[in-house]
Amino acid sequence: SWGSTGGAVNVRNPVVVASLEAYNQGILSVFAAGNDGGYDVMNPFSIAPWVISVAAGTKTGQLADFSSRGQDGDYFKHPDITAPGVSIYSARSKTIGITALDPLPNPVDPLWTPYYTMKDGTSMATPHVSGSAALLLSHNSDLSPDQLIDLLTSNAAPMPSYQFHEVGYGIQPQTIHAHR
Repeated sequence: SWGSTGGAVNVRNPVVVASLEAYNQGILSVFAAGNDGGYDVMNPFSIAPWVISVAAGTKTGQLADFSSRGQDGDYFKHPDITAPGVSIYSARSKTIGITALDPLPNPVDPLWTPYYTMKDGTSMATPHVSGSAALLLSHNSDLSPDQLIDLLTSNAAPMPSYQFHEVGYGIQPQTIHAHR
């Protein structure tokens, strides 16, 4: 869930080389598309055809305004799939100064505030897709990275209000139904 903004894939970059080697070993790398919200500003690490790129959506199935878009008509510059990335609660790193009296207390139980936080971002959407890939592998450990990408993207719910370079093949269908 890291990268930079815009540009082309540098096939000599160590991260790109490592993700290709992982692919060659049967491992799928999942990258956040980026949080710049503009046109053609995707995280370049997410563009490689052997990884899956994740855009951020809302829990109601809309594209998050901050989610980076690809380039219309470019074969590679697009997210592959969209997953929830807005108002996602997750474990918080323990740092000095965070207490149960935090100005943004945990809505379930304020005493959990030092341990959980709410964030927005494509980095919050990426674990949804990684988890889905892990669940698919738990049912069939012989699936290749290409088969995982095909299963994830072919079962995405279309997002007809958006272009392919914005949301890819659509949003994970179970995420829409689970939050309605």
